[in-house]
Amino acid sequence: MILKTLVITASLIASMLLSGQTSAKMNGNELVSSIATPGTNQKLQFPSNLLSENDAEYYSQIFSLQEKGDWKKADKIIKKLDDRILMGHVMFQRYMHPNKYRSTYKELKNWMANYADHPNSKRVYRLALRRKPKNWRSPIPPQRLKSGMESGQEDLARKLRKRKSPLKATKKMRPLQRLVKRALYRGHTLTAKKLLLKQSTINTLGTFHYDKLAALLGKSYFFDGRDSWAIEWAGDAAKRSGTFLPEAHWITGLAYWRQNKKALAAEHFELSSTAKNSPPWLSSAASFWAARSFMVTGHPEKTTNLLKRAAKYNRTFYGLLATRLLGKPLPFRWDPPKTSNDAIETLGLHAQGRRALGLLQIGRVQLAESELRLLGQLNNTKLMQHILSVTAANGMASLAIDLDLKLSPLGLGYDGAAYPVPVWRPANGFHVDRALIYALIRQESRFKPKAKSRAGARGLMQLMPRTARFVARAQGVPWHSSRSLYIPEKNLQLGQQYIETLLNDPKIKGSLFFMLAAWNGGPGNLNKWRKKTDYQNDSLLFIESIPSRETRDFIEKVISNLWIYRHRLAQPLPSLDEVVAGEWPLYTPLGQGLGEIATNE
Repeated sequence: MILKTLVITASLIASMLLSGQTSAKMNGNELVSSIATPGTNQKLQFPSNLLSENDAEYYSQIFSLQEKGDWKKADKIIKKLDDRILMGHVMFQRYMHPNKYRSTYKELKNWMANYADHPNSKRVYRLALRRKPKNWRSPIPPQRLKSGMESGQEDLARKLRKRKSPLKATKKMRPLQRLVKRALYRGHTLTAKKLLLKQSTINTLGTFHYDKLAALLGKSYFFDGRDSWAIEWAGDAAKRSGTFLPEAHWITGLAYWRQNKKALAAEHFELSSTAKNSPPWLSSAASFWAARSFMVTGHPEKTTNLLKRAAKYNRTFYGLLATRLLGKPLPFRWDPPKTSNDAIETLGLHAQGRRALGLLQIGRVQLAESELRLLGQLNNTKLMQHILSVTAANGMASLAIDLDLKLSPLGLGYDGAAYPVPVWRPANGFHVDRALIYALIRQESRFKPKAKSRAGARGLMQLMPRTARFVARAQGVPWHSSRSLYIPEKNLQLGQQYIETLLNDPKIKGSLFFMLAAWNGGPGNLNKWRKKTDYQNDSLLFIESIPSRETRDFIEKVISNLWIYRHRLAQPLPSLDEVVAGEWPLYTPLGQGLGEIATNE
């Protein structure tokens, strides 16, 4: 394998040790009381001026009674409350009960009058409008938090995320751009080529925008296996506008590599990696492939700096490969941020934060998460850090990821938030390593149980109802409706079984790359890509030659997630070492990692 030449030494890789988790202990004082956090090993601290012990017990009873529709008993306990801060959630539970209560317009209107700042106010408002009698006044609309506290750091982060092209397309250009892109989307490369060969097209678009479309045509030719044409179109575009079109160099480099012209490939990969507006994923990928190319052309002295550049983006696929090749430990730290007294007291200054802390006190984590998500919309850096510390301590996986995405550009993210370990498990227990399951969930839904795609995929693992029904029937699992896919335990059970089905497929034989390609693109497309693509039995070239951008990204991101979760769970990383060694990575069952989880059997 060509990639094997990149391996520094076997002993170097063997010497890499994975760091384990360490737990953070929280310091308390006379101002706080400490309450165990559901689903974690930590304790969350609450200011003593939140819910009293009696009110906390009353609220727990009220929510439990209302779940069963016992309104009379619930009302008796409601009268005993001293602090009514959670009554908006209590009445929401009642008014929106699926089958034990039908709310009137007057009730919904009054709820909006008192609780329009609550996270579920949109749902109540929509229902109120549907039930509003004629000539009645409309309810108060939902209130939204307004920022006004954005810092210069956040402005900088926003600028870093935006990568503007040097020239903005004019109105005259856009119809022509749409024509070319539509032709390429439909696979009509000849139509796109004829449009680009017209002098009027060149005159209308100008050099940069013309080259942008020419590079897209070159990319289409590459995925069609026409490498010479890919080089002609993408390569020419790279010569003229490569400084602002790093992907033109990228495609040209891949086409030269596949033609076994590695020296030319190295030039284009390096130029792609150093282009001014090369995004992190492309800079990392191009740096890695440049190092790969220089190694096989006899210039190992050029590889180290390129690998270091690739390793800068340590959450990316090629960044992780480069880190491993350099002999460095993976840089992730899993110590959770401490939930300090200052964080708790700061959250308590906001209505949403106070309600969230009260809800956590009685174990209503999902409702607390909705309040903290609303509070996070203020986009205040310090406040988001405080929210992150609470979410990390309470297994709020989806919100933790979203906050980390905002804070990471500022250097304030937390690896444990970006790669959370939730408390859910399949209804029949884990049979596939949870590192792989979490890796898929993180990419598919970001741990949102109610996620639904435009295509109709549902739940944590984004299962299509037809696929889920097929898996359920094949395994004798009761199937009622697609709504059951929103139940985490059910979704994980069926998703786990589908993983096993794919891995055991005789055409996949445990290959992680093939399994993920089939998961995202379908088994039929996987078979087609393997037959029609000249990937030369090179696992990395296989990924980069897949015509579907979504599937290419999916494989690289899920595999990266898998490696990072293996690290978090203090497990070996055999599939990472297999890719580094130029081999095809296979699924190797390693158990559930730190704190082994037993099945329900």
